[in-house]
Amino acid sequence: MGYRFYPALITAAIVLIGHVLKWTSLLEYKKRRDETIEFSNRFIELANYYIEHCSIEPELYAVCIHDVDKIQKELGNDGVLAEFVDPFKQIKGRNYQLFMNILPEMRSMVNQLDSIMIRERIGQLPGLCDDALRRHVGNLDRVIEQEKKSILNPFLCFGSGILLH
Repeated sequence: MGYRFYPALITAAIVLIGHVLKWTSLLEYKKRRDETIEFSNRFIELANYYIEHCSIEPELYAVCIHDVDKIQKELGNDGVLAEFVDPFKQIKGRNYQLFMNILPEMRSMVNQLDSIMIRERIGQLPGLCDDALRRHVGNLDRVIEQEKKSILNPFLCFGSGILLH
C-alpha cells in the first residue's frame, strides 16, 4: 500500500529540488548585480577623477583594469556597441567592446587632454559605459523579479527540478 505514495513523494522531492535551484539562481543573480554596481561605482569614480584632474588615479585604474575582462563578460551584449566610428583614428568598427577599449584609451589620452576635441570625446566615453552598466543592472533587476515570482510557482519549480539547470 505504501508504494502508492511514491509518485507523490517523488513529485514533492522534484518540486523541492526545483525550489532550491530557484533560490540558488536568485542569489547568483543578486551577486552578479551587486558586483556590477560595485564596478560601476569604481568606474564612475575613476572617470570623475580623470575628467576633474586630467590624470588617472593609479589605484582606481588598477582595480578597474583588473576586473575589465570580468565586467565585459558579465555585460555581454549590453557592453558592446554594434558599430563605432572613431573620428580621431579614422576607423570604423563593429562589436566595439566598451570597457576593453575605453579604459586603455583613457590612459593613452592623458597627455592629449589639452585638446578640446579629446576632452569632449573622453567626456562622452564614460557616459556610454555608465549607460551600459545601468542598462545591465536594469536587466538583472528584471530577471531577479522573475525569479522571485517563479519561486512561489510549484509548476516552475517542478520544471526546474526536472531540468536540474
